[in-house]
Amino acid sequence: MQRSIDAVVVLLAALKANTPYVPLDISNPNQRLKLLIGDADCKVILTHRGLGSALPGNVKTMSLDDLVLMGSSPALSAGNRSSEDLAYIVYTSGSTGAPKGVQGSHRATINRFEWMWRTYPFIAGETCCQKTALGFVDSVWEIFGPLLGGVRAVIAPDEYLLDLDRFVALLAQHEVTRLVLVPSLLRTLLNIVPDLTVRLPNLTLWSISGEVLSADLVRRFRQALPTATLLNIYGSSEVAADVTYCQLNLGEDLTSIPIGKPISNTQIFILDQYKNLVPPLVHGEIHVGGDCLGPGYWKQPELTSQRFVPNPYRPDQSPVIFATGDLGRMLSDGTIEYFGRTDQQIKLRGIRIEPGEIEANLNAHPLVRDSVIAVHRDSSETQHLVAYVVRSEGSEPLTDELRSFLKRRVPEYMIPGVFIELQRMPLLPSGKIDRIELPSPSLGSIAKRRTVIHGRTEIEKRLISIWQEVLELYDVSINDNFFDLGGHSLSGLRVLARVRRDFHVDVTIRGLFEAPTIAELALEVEKLKGQDTTVQITPTARHAPYSSVLLNIVRAGLGALSSDQMDAILQSVLTEKNTRLSDKN
Repeated sequence: MQRSIDAVVVLLAALKANTPYVPLDISNPNQRLKLLIGDADCKVILTHRGLGSALPGNVKTMSLDDLVLMGSSPALSAGNRSSEDLAYIVYTSGSTGAPKGVQGSHRATINRFEWMWRTYPFIAGETCCQKTALGFVDSVWEIFGPLLGGVRAVIAPDEYLLDLDRFVALLAQHEVTRLVLVPSLLRTLLNIVPDLTVRLPNLTLWSISGEVLSADLVRRFRQALPTATLLNIYGSSEVAADVTYCQLNLGEDLTSIPIGKPISNTQIFILDQYKNLVPPLVHGEIHVGGDCLGPGYWKQPELTSQRFVPNPYRPDQSPVIFATGDLGRMLSDGTIEYFGRTDQQIKLRGIRIEPGEIEANLNAHPLVRDSVIAVHRDSSETQHLVAYVVRSEGSEPLTDELRSFLKRRVPEYMIPGVFIELQRMPLLPSGKIDRIELPSPSLGSIAKRRTVIHGRTEIEKRLISIWQEVLELYDVSINDNFFDLGGHSLSGLRVLARVRRDFHVDVTIRGLFEAPTIAELALEVEKLKGQDTTVQITPTARHAPYSSVLLNIVRAGLGALSSDQMDAILQSVLTEKNTRLSDKN
């Protein structure tokens, strides 16, 4: 079910029944949902009426709408319960082509909570914000951190995250004091909302996690919010979300941002490939031990034994340590610096993605002989997934076909924004892929050839300039679809912010779904400005059909929206369209 008070009730009910909960995102392809439900041995699915149609029919489904909540239910005895019992299983991308379940224990979860409660204690009147999808481990703190501390939390609807002005207004209205977000969202906030310190005077604790935090972004944050506390937090699902933290103080001039020191009851070891401790300032793989560790991977003992290895240094504190796959070094004062991955794992807007899962699904297509997934970072520090494909046969462009094929197999955030066809993969003498030689994405990377039509009006020309800057393209046609060019939710917000600033009109994110080309968006801007349209296009092109708007929502990477929320957006589009037609008639 979508994030709501009902969802909190269900999570508490599962924990009270001493069973781990497994979040299911109904925007996932049906094939993936079947895999997760089967792998997790789900006995019953709790949902809302209307959402069950997205779920496989071979498992018992109970609608919360049909349940009677008992107001005086007696508390259950602890019985044989242990702090090592599972609290949840969350599924992350898997390198073998299938998602893997990460187990979280009560001990590991509570250890993280206790550290935060002691180190940054709540004070009277505080308010937190719950905005992370239930399938991601940050949601565990956002829900239970405030709840167990007796502190109010505001559940931010998904649609508010698509309009940062509304999101900031929500934070201001409820006087939110703490917020967890990824660096890419923080950067977008600073770009779009310049007066954050005025609008959010109560928001004094900002926790950043999920991606590398750059020194430039910290400087920008300090300029915009000089009195707020900024924490850089590091961790993963395997270690109950967070295991190190660094408070970044005003006046510090850092060229790189460390991930800090361990939280309570946690040990960090930097080891070489032979599991030997390396000296300070020497690079090695980050290993984590302590109460933060979960039991490992669900029903994958071999993978668990590979990543959760015996602890040769402090077995009294932690029998095993978790090999993170992250590269780091320890400074002389115990502070840890992060230098990326030892493998090809990707963090995209805070979401962990294994390229191997995407590549395995691409290679299952009969026209694909080989594929490689990489990440391209543009000048605004925004990351984009890029697929490099060597076809097995045929000559027709594969972009649309492969995008549709992946859509049936993986979540939307794992679908590349750009597909580049190669004659062959560049190889090193060792036979491995030479990633440095993979071509950078550009408009020329889009396999589908099209006729370029340049701007015909001043508004179209200015919109083309905005798209070229945001998408970093050298050539944009007025009929190009924003989402076909690699646009996504964050870049869409940047475009709308520029449109609002340059044209002094309020185009919503829904407006971009409905008018995803320059020609259509220019007409929307002209309408809002009260101008007469100087270029006419047919009503069919002007008013995007239901299916087209839905496709643009999906391409934007907004798969976390529930069916009800998508229907609400689309219904408002159709209602407005029908109203226009009635007025015309």
